Amino acid sequence: MLTFENGSAYLVWELFWYEGGKGLLSINRNGSNYVVTPKFYAVKQFFKFISPGLKRIEVVVNDQNVLASAYINETDGNVIIVVINKGQNSIDATFSLRNVVIASFKQYRTSVSENCKYVGDVAVLNNVFDVNLPPESIITFTAT
Repeated sequence: MLTFENGSAYLVWELFWYEGGKGLLSINRNGSNYVVTPKFYAVKQFFKFISPGLKRIEVVVNDQNVLASAYINETDGNVIIVVINKGQNSIDATFSLRNVVIASFKQYRTSVSENCKYVGDVAVLNNVFDVNLPPESIITFTAT
């Protein structure tokens, strides 16, 4: 996981699997139909927004049920933060930014009922923003 040991890469080994398997896509035996799995949308929270060349930056989280990693594009200043609430309860979280100037973030969320869905913007005031993290969800914040 990118939140441990300052990892800078990820690998998804099982792209597809036959009928209800563990891959990102589940394909029927004759190959005529497929289903996009929840695992695809979880991984999409990373690969849709984090591109090669982004620099990993520090993000501090004070809740054991929250995992977070953050990245900056040093060319345009765009900041990406991916947050996972692995717990079974909603969490109100506060994030403080240092050494970057961001006015707001777009939020994209994957949860039990959402698949990398845009869920609105969140304002950043005095380099701080507050969000509610639904249970068992992944939220990607990308600067607007």
